Amino acid sequence: EEALRHFEGAVKLDPGLYEAWLGLGILQQSREVLEKTYALDPTRYEAAFALSDLLLKSPGASREKAVIYAAVAVHRAPAHRSVLNGFVRALRAAGHEEEAVAVMRSAAADGIWRHPRQRILDVMYPDLPVVGPLLQGSEYPGLARLHSAVLQALPAIREQFMELRQMLQSGLADPGDLKYFDAATHFDCDTNKEERAWCRETGREGSWTEYSFMRQWSQCSLQAFPTACQVISEAIGQSSMDVDTIIDC
Repeated sequence: EEALRHFEGAVKLDPGLYEAWLGLGILQQSREVLEKTYALDPTRYEAAFALSDLLLKSPGASREKAVIYAAVAVHRAPAHRSVLNGFVRALRAAGHEEEAVAVMRSAAADGIWRHPRQRILDVMYPDLPVVGPLLQGSEYPGLARLHSAVLQALPAIREQFMELRQMLQSGLADPGDLKYFDAATHFDCDTNKEERAWCRETGREGSWTEYSFMRQWSQCSLQAFPTACQVISEAIGQSSMDVDTIIDC
């Protein structure tokens, strides 16, 4: 509600401010507002990307229209990983499986998904089987084995995995913040005073629910992914890939 008030105030102060309309449309999940935002500056990708995502979430909405908006977003930001992922999701939702795979292969060939951050986390669960072949023969040989281990164990905790993805996308969790994951694994933030102090120091005061979930998810992962954990250890010793990349994956 506070964020909405700020965006509404910004729109009143400057009716032509793209960012204000964009924020308003995303918070309200309003197609009308997002289409207005898109019309303000069709050369930008953000509104088209948000419209595609909204249509995919809306029951009965045109999946082909979502593909069109996603394609526009990709055209405006061809090297943006999240935009490419959105395009792939839209293609799959509309039944264009071959095109989706082609986009993923092209992005992998261009090196867009080889960035240390979000290589795996940026890919939705249904796309994981497609990712495997892309990792075979890559410069990270241990990554293909890690992918296979994760894929085998993932169905058991699919719900938790998708919830984690939502947290990552909404900014509640940062895949690059190893301290966050370490704290979530080893401390119970509802009772640990030291951990509460650390949360306050790092600006995460009030995030007990998120931390508790991360802690539970981490423990579940360690129980469900013994093979993956072994592969991670081997990858650290055998691969030139940096540790952050291995942990992110």
